[in-house]
Amino acid sequence: MSSRALLLPWLSLRLLLLLCHYSLSAPVAALDALAPAVVGKPGCQTRCDVVDIPFPFGIGDDRCALEARHTRYPFKLDCMSVGGTSKPFFRGMEVTKISLADGKAWMKMNISQNCYNQSTGTMERNREPVDFTGTPFWISDKDNKIFVIGCRTFSYMQINNVNILILHQSNCIN
Repeated sequence: MSSRALLLPWLSLRLLLLLCHYSLSAPVAALDALAPAVVGKPGCQTRCDVVDIPFPFGIGDDRCALEARHTRYPFKLDCMSVGGTSKPFFRGMEVTKISLADGKAWMKMNISQNCYNQSTGTMERNREPVDFTGTPFWISDKDNKIFVIGCRTFSYMQINNVNILILHQSNCIN
């Protein structure tokens, strides 16, 4: 058998693998090309690190966000550097995702606490109120969760000084 005959199957296999590689990667590239681009106003930033910022939201310049009736620029976000990366913020709350299709923006909010101090016999309160006054936003009644961690612990939600009947209690058995 000649050396040329030995090379032929190897070259055929290499060519077949190369064709398979390109035929598998082409549909992925085509799908990426079909993904809708994030649309913003011309000259406006549409991304803050890994978070897409579509219009009506805007970053920085006031003209980049939609001006809502009775409130000036409630859709304006700040893209700030935190721990070596950029993150979008709305009124001090980190925005982690925006979906125009779902009509939702996900934000990280601080936790309020009201804890009993055994040594003083008093309740210690750490309130982190969320104020969406003057904005078109509200807290979702379907997408939020309330957790209770600890023994002999309970939690509830309060909105506008009205206790909402979402009560959770945990007890521990000794």
